[in-house]
Amino acid sequence: MARDGTRFWIERPDISIGQVRGLDTLVGGRYVGVLPGPVAAPASRLFYGLEAAFAPVDNRSEGLEIILEASDRFGLQSGSTVSYRGVVVGHILTVGLSNDSVTVEACAFIEPKYHKLICEDTKFWSNSGLDISIGFSGIELDADTLATIASGGVAFATPDHLGRQAATGQQFELYETPQDDWLKWQPLCLTTKWLACCSVSMLVPNPK
Repeated sequence: MARDGTRFWIERPDISIGQVRGLDTLVGGRYVGVLPGPVAAPASRLFYGLEAAFAPVDNRSEGLEIILEASDRFGLQSGSTVSYRGVVVGHILTVGLSNDSVTVEACAFIEPKYHKLICEDTKFWSNSGLDISIGFSGIELDADTLATIASGGVAFATPDHLGRQAATGQQFELYETPQDDWLKWQPLCLTTKWLACCSVSMLVPNPK
C-alpha cells in the first residue's frame, strides 16, 4: 500500500447534496483514509496528506488535468463539479495551497469526451454563489444551485474562435465571478460524444 500514487487524507463528516460520508467520525473520532496507488508502482515512504477525501475518476490517463489558481478556495473541495453550460464535464481532484502559499491551487479533471472544450484562452470562475429568483410562487432555488453551495463548483467559457487546445498540467486563473462577455461566447466544438453519434449514423444505410 505504501507506494507511489497512494493518497491519504483525514476523514471528516461531510454532508452535501448527493453524498453523506464520514458521519462515524462524529462519535468515533477522526481517522486516516487511504486510496492505494497502482499495484505496479514503486514503493514510497514520503506522502503528503490531502485536505479532503480523494475523488477517483475513470479513464484518468485519457482525460485532461489542469491547475486552477485563485486567491481563495471559494468553497472548492475534492469532488466539486466542473460544468460547461450547466452540464457537468469534470470534477475537482485536490485543493491546496501553492508551494509559496500565495495562492490556492485546485487540480481539475476534465472527462475525455469534453477535453476539447478547453483551450488556452478558456476562462474559469467560481460557481458557488447563491442565485435566488423571486417569482409569483415565491423564492426559488435550483437544485444545482444548492449542490454547488454545499460542495463548491467551477464553471468555464471558451471564446468563439478556438485557440490552441490546453495540455495536461496547464495553469488557469480561477475568477470569483465571470465577465458578461464570457457568457456570450458560443464556440463550435465537437465533443467525442457527438462524433461517436455521427459515426454511427453514417454507418446506417439510407432506406430507399
